[in-house]
Amino acid sequence: MTIAQAKNWFHQLLLILLSALSMGIITISLWSSISHPQIQTRLDLRQTDLILQAVQLADPLVDRVPLSTQDIYQQAKSAYVKVKQQSVKHDSQLDLRLGILQAVTGDGAGAIDTWSKIQPVGSQPWLVGQILTSMWADAYLLPDAERQLQNSLDGWYRQQALAQLYRKQQRLERLPALELESQRQARQAVQKLLLVNAVPVGGGLLGLVGWFMVGWRYWRNGKSDSEAPPSWQVPWSIGETWGAMALWFASFVGISQILLPLGRQYFHIPSPAAHDYVGKALWVLIPYGLSVIPPLGLVAWSLRPYLPLPEPWFRWSGDRWWWWGGGGYVLAIPPVVVVSVISQLVLGGKGGGNPLLPILLESTDRRAQLILWITIGVCAPIAEELLFRGFLFPALSQNLGIGWSIGVSGFAFALVHLNLADLLPLTVLGWGLGYIYYRCQNLLAPMLCHSLWNTGSFLALLALGQ
Repeated sequence: MTIAQAKNWFHQLLLILLSALSMGIITISLWSSISHPQIQTRLDLRQTDLILQAVQLADPLVDRVPLSTQDIYQQAKSAYVKVKQQSVKHDSQLDLRLGILQAVTGDGAGAIDTWSKIQPVGSQPWLVGQILTSMWADAYLLPDAERQLQNSLDGWYRQQALAQLYRKQQRLERLPALELESQRQARQAVQKLLLVNAVPVGGGLLGLVGWFMVGWRYWRNGKSDSEAPPSWQVPWSIGETWGAMALWFASFVGISQILLPLGRQYFHIPSPAAHDYVGKALWVLIPYGLSVIPPLGLVAWSLRPYLPLPEPWFRWSGDRWWWWGGGGYVLAIPPVVVVSVISQLVLGGKGGGNPLLPILLESTDRRAQLILWITIGVCAPIAEELLFRGFLFPALSQNLGIGWSIGVSGFAFALVHLNLADLLPLTVLGWGLGYIYYRCQNLLAPMLCHSLWNTGSFLALLALGQ
């Protein structure tokens, strides 16, 4: 065996091992996400809580809502029951809130049963559950009830519990002040609901108008192949492309899941405290950069025999990239939202989700929020578009054609997020990003669209979490 043959054999063996490792990690991650509730269902509960608060507003517009307050309470209770049934582990806060919904809708026995199951016995949620039970069961009130309710409940749930407490204690003079606070929070809830739904509703309507205009233009002018840019021509094979992607993914997982945790353990770097949101945000940004930059460097190193890269490889000079990026974002909203809803229904609320979402909901520090936005609104779009649209999509185009290249690169983009809940929605988004890059041939266009998408989600989460 010659040196060249041995080198070729080693490269093939390495490719097989990296491919098997990558596919194994992806398969295990997707399979394990089946048992985890979708984070989106918890976000839906946040909106449910805002709606409960908003319907308390004394305003003629609210009075025109076709559903009665009791109907809204019943729907909220059904939503909480569904999430409780889907939950893998016990959630005491969910039980406290569900019990209050049951009590307010007339199911006192069900509420008491829910509160009795809160574990562990003697914990703060268990104590609050006992206080709530004593309030709705005509039993002797436990001491320090008001302070415990103030500290353990919030929003509509706190107001309902305090109102019941004041009525039971015959302290009716406290109810007017509670009502004033309820009205203040109701106005805030309405503002948050408007912010949260600005993108899916407002952007969705704009997107539908955009799709109508696209369809009208297509119907009037027909398909014009002359407007379509030519396919990319690259000097390497599909096998080399696959090898570079396998190398990127394996190194990304190795750094993020093995090297960084071992480094933290070796250097005794503690995890950020519960309320250290800046620390938590930095522990998102820094590991992401350390996990992404070296693999991208390895991909660049694998391309070194072909330097300088042929045009329009990694091209930055396409016309009207801002128009393609912004317009593509608006057009992407309707199909991605629809597919997200379908995915949520098909998976039954399972499938996991982006682990950054809970951190975004909890973060109240502006510095932490800025760091998190830099991670998902700047770093992620640049790194992921360089790889999936800048490298993978053009490399596939000369072997599979444009249509299949858009489909495969979009699906690969969704796969590496490693959860079933995002698989279909991100695949559709990835298709849109691929088409934008194909038509504009400027990486700034899909980067802008990607950044706008992540930023819209970021702002909605901030509104839910405040």
